[in-house]
Amino acid sequence: MFTTYLLTVVLSALATVAFSSLGIYLFAEAKWQHHPLARNIRLPGQRLPV
Repeated sequence: MFTTYLLTVVLSALATVAFSSLGIYLFAEAKWQHHPLARNIRLPGQRLPV
């Protein structure tokens, strides 16, 4: 019984961390798309603007 309870606590903690990190990532990605520097970033393979 204690093992089942402990397993439930550990798995719920892992799920909480996973969902919160996913939410933070999606929030940061959405903010970055509207950031002025996002348009000026140079991706690999692109030439530098002159």
